[in-house]
Order: sequence, then C-alpha cells, then structure tokens
Amino acid sequence: METPTEAVIALQDAIDVCLDNGMSMNETKTRFEKILIGSCLARAGNNQVVLAESVGIHRNTLSRRMKRLGVGQIEGMTRRFLVAVNLNS
Repeated sequence: METPTEAVIALQDAIDVCLDNGMSMNETKTRFEKILIGSCLARAGNNQVVLAESVGIHRNTLSRRMKRLGVGQIEGMTRRFLVAVNLNS
C-alpha cells in the first residue's frame, strides 16, 4: 500500500507524463478532475449530496461540474475501468 507521500509522487509523475506527451495544462487538469470526482463519488456510494458536503460545495455546483466533465453514476465499475475511460475520452 502506498503512503500519502508516495501517492503524491505518483501523481506528479502522471502529470509529467501527460504534459510530456503534449497535453495542455487545462486538458491535464480536466482529466485528473474527472478521475478525482469519479473516485470520490464511488467512495460516497454514488451519493452526490454526500460527496458535495464532504468537499464543501453545493450539490448543484457538483452536479454542474459532473455534467461538464461527463462524469455520471459509476456503480459497479472498477477503478481500473474508470481510469481507462477517463484517460481515453
């Protein structure tokens, strides 16, 4: 299991790979935001209200952001599948 520090280093490496392969900063941020919201939504049991409250934003703000990013209900999807979908879209 990774420590939080190791996870941050892995995230930095992933960002570098995206940028080194020609993705813009905005494209990279958008892809990582999709992954982050998808992972957090899964941990919140697909409950947008719980997720919004846990991150301190209004549920409508979360809903609009999810719609803009194309993040929907993810019940039954594995983390690996989510990453593949989000990185290839």
